[in-house]
Amino acid sequence: MRQKLGIRVRNAAKPIVLAMAVIDPSPVTETEKCPLCDTPLAPGADHCIRCDWVRAAEYRRDAGNIEGRDLAAACLSLVPGLGHLYKGHKLTGWLFLLGTLVAIFACAVIATFTMGLGLLILPVYWLFVIFQAYWIEDYNVAAPPTGRDFPA
Repeated sequence: MRQKLGIRVRNAAKPIVLAMAVIDPSPVTETEKCPLCDTPLAPGADHCIRCDWVRAAEYRRDAGNIEGRDLAAACLSLVPGLGHLYKGHKLTGWLFLLGTLVAIFACAVIATFTMGLGLLILPVYWLFVIFQAYWIEDYNVAAPPTGRDFPA
């Protein structure tokens, strides 16, 4: 022990350990809000009714014929946005539908200044939408059954 300013200090050379709070991952008992649009969520809700947010959509990949639905979404995306609407991405689908009109107009304007080379932008846009519709998570696949879905 050593004495400093008249106060006895034991083990003064030991480092100070800060205690960290542990965050409980369990659901909040209060009304939860959507992290994207702040809409209040119903207790136990796994998706927001106003936007495209879904809680833990990973578990939905295991159910159903995923490859067939992915291919169907890619085929529907020949009209950009329909594949996204088919997979449950409403906001994204409508934005791609409206964005296609803007893309066609922009390509037409660019093509007038580049001797038609601007028209090459449109197939790139279409392929982007098709591949994204194929690879994006499918929100319309039924969740795998749990024990509480069946009567006892």
